[in-house]
Amino acid sequence: MTEETIGRPDVEPDRFAELRTLWLRQGGTPSSLAGLVKSDLRRRFAEGQRPAIADYLEALPDLGADSERMLSLIYEEFCLREEAGEAPDPDSFCERYAPWRDSLASQLNYHRMLSQAVGVPPGTPPRYPEPGEHFLRFRLRSVLGQGGAARVFLADDEELGGRLSALKISSDRGEEPSIMGRLQHPHIMPVFNVVRDEETGLRGLCMPYRPGRPLDQVIRRMEKIPPARRSARTLLEAAAPEDLSVKVEWPGFPRRGSYVDACCWLGAALADALGHAHSRGIMHRDVKPANILLSATEGPQLLDFNLAHDPNAPDRAESALRGGTLPYMAPEQLEAFKDPDRWKEVGPSADLYALGLVLRELITGDRPEAPPPDLPLPRAINDLLAARVDGWPPVRSANPQASHALDSVLRRCLAYHPADRYRSASELSDDLRAVLSRRPMLHEHNPSRRERIRFWFCRHRIGLAVSAALALGTVAMVLVNRETVADSNRYVSLGRVAFAKSENSDGAEKHQWIVESKTAFHRALELDRTNVRAYLGMGIIANAEGNHAAAIRYLSRALQLVQAPQNLSPFELAELHFTLAQARVGIALQDHSQVEPMIGLALEGLDIAAREMARADSDGRNADPDPVRSAPDSRIADPDRVRRNASFESLKAEIALWRVRALVHLAAVSPTSFMERVELYENALQLIDPYRDLLRREELGMVKKLENLVGQRAGTARESSDLLDGLERPGSP
Repeated sequence: MTEETIGRPDVEPDRFAELRTLWLRQGGTPSSLAGLVKSDLRRRFAEGQRPAIADYLEALPDLGADSERMLSLIYEEFCLREEAGEAPDPDSFCERYAPWRDSLASQLNYHRMLSQAVGVPPGTPPRYPEPGEHFLRFRLRSVLGQGGAARVFLADDEELGGRLSALKISSDRGEEPSIMGRLQHPHIMPVFNVVRDEETGLRGLCMPYRPGRPLDQVIRRMEKIPPARRSARTLLEAAAPEDLSVKVEWPGFPRRGSYVDACCWLGAALADALGHAHSRGIMHRDVKPANILLSATEGPQLLDFNLAHDPNAPDRAESALRGGTLPYMAPEQLEAFKDPDRWKEVGPSADLYALGLVLRELITGDRPEAPPPDLPLPRAINDLLAARVDGWPPVRSANPQASHALDSVLRRCLAYHPADRYRSASELSDDLRAVLSRRPMLHEHNPSRRERIRFWFCRHRIGLAVSAALALGTVAMVLVNRETVADSNRYVSLGRVAFAKSENSDGAEKHQWIVESKTAFHRALELDRTNVRAYLGMGIIANAEGNHAAAIRYLSRALQLVQAPQNLSPFELAELHFTLAQARVGIALQDHSQVEPMIGLALEGLDIAAREMARADSDGRNADPDPVRSAPDSRIADPDRVRRNASFESLKAEIALWRVRALVHLAAVSPTSFMERVELYENALQLIDPYRDLLRREELGMVKKLENLVGQRAGTARESSDLLDGLERPGSP
């Protein structure tokens, strides 16, 4: 008996007994039972029968144990009845399945909306200009790429001396220009300006021309080479643009490494880009190979933020299907197309799921399965959801080059529930770089003990070779280990130097210093898990990147370790409490439900920071053993490049300013009375008064507004919000 024999008239009529037997042979899992029932249901409808899921449930009560799969099967029956020409009444249909009535009613309601949106004949497509023609001030040379809703041209900007540009022309709708204008990252394609043609209703996004190939084209160019036989050079050659005079040069790319190393490097760069967008409250929601350009000179570039705003309209689902986006969507994003109330569940982790699928395709060569083009959209979404419940096979089964560590990283990216995935893009980037450098991961566990040992030998092969040559055996290993632990503080020094330089840099140079700083701090923690200053450094970086939750975790760990013998100086303790307070204010700005607890903790931390600064001051201001000042590193050429917080007086002013910021924010969102709000303002002015000479222009303007409000005895919440708008947001680089 096989799955193909079920439902045929020439076999035993008791199909339910057959289903049960076949289900038990396949392992008796809920997933296999649901799959068999769905297959049998479709076959019987194709034969002209009209079975009901209720019949299956009565004969196979195990079906009801999994509510999600049961709901999927009931919905499948409804869709099949519609396709067969019936017009089932949604209310009476829901009544037949009372235990699932509410969820089913919500799903059928959005099913109707989706079906109507897809059934509406599309309007007349816009008439795009052709190569050789002009679009406003641009002369169009050739088509670089095109999709269902836009075309990208190589164009000469005639108002700027014929500068070569990439011009994306589309209908003038959506907020992609304003979204991309807020993003400045070396791995996100920047936008120079926007031009609009009122007559045609078309819009042009002017971007720099960066020769390269989209990732989906790169993947197709590598198809003939099995993934296990590829190298990093394979990816470079596939990414080479048609203009052979442009050489592919990506700083930091593991040119001599394996193909999987190249994929990890690429994934870490894209995770950095997503982390930058997420820190500004922007989610991409359309991460797929076609939206990633491998520029010959700039490396991976994230493109097309067209779905980043208002994706929950039914017509967006249809455009997503046409554009090949649905196969890369996270489960909660697919669920949201069925039930718009669930869009609030679609957060940054949905982008990490999509990036995980992109990396999986790149590593294995297996593209996520897309639904048939003739399948109705509601059923297409349902089928994709069912596939995600079953999970994805390990990447090692398709590419033995992949390590167990990388398999763990991707398994976490592709977890069905958002809470089981990485908490931020920066965590994913950290672990991908750890896999690339054969270091222990910070946020995931490598399940292979043999591989962990192999990676350890890989990292220490030089020291081991020296030990063997000197024939010192165990004694030599002890000496090596002692040197390694001692080197932890040196890596902290290097990390702080790199971060100081990042604060005085811009663009790609700034990003490179940040990466170097993270790498150094990670190395310090690898050598010594109790290094307080390494946790402090990681917390400062996370806060600067806007990842306030990660900053709180790192800094809280540092506080736990301060009680150990490795204590911090008063200056460093002040810096720790100050940065932790910054991160808590950042959380409060992102989530108003957290305002009172977070601001309360932030004010306590700032009080402690102020006390530690006073203690340092009483010690003669000699309590700052900042490794930046004494690091044995020849790259420290200019002492003025040390970050602002490393200055004693500046840190005191920053602490006072952030106490003002916390008090003003509390006044803006807390249900305080008029007089309580004025009292908060007066307290804020007293705190900042001794440090006026150290304030920046915008900060002095904020203080002037406070003085005016107190003088006029005005203190509305709206005025507090206006004050906050004038402050520099916490965590901004």
